[in-house]
Amino acid sequence: MIPLWWLVLSLVFPRITLLLSYFGHTLPPHHGIPDWGSIILAVFLPRILVLIFIYQNMGIGLWFFVHAFVALCVWGGSGSRARRRRNN
Repeated sequence: MIPLWWLVLSLVFPRITLLLSYFGHTLPPHHGIPDWGSIILAVFLPRILVLIFIYQNMGIGLWFFVHAFVALCVWGGSGSRARRRRNN
């Protein structure tokens, strides 16, 4: 089971949460991704790695959908914000 603090903190700061978990030895159990894959995902797509952790440890449930929704909002909003900055 993934701790509640990890689920809440990873909504806002996924990279910091993964880093704290790594150094605090509280990363969720084995997730089926090689270590080099975890490093690449943690650096470039941390929200995907968080979703994989949640799916592997808790299945598809409320926390999975909340994190997926936040990930879609972040990715969807980042493109329009950059476009607006370029047009101004």
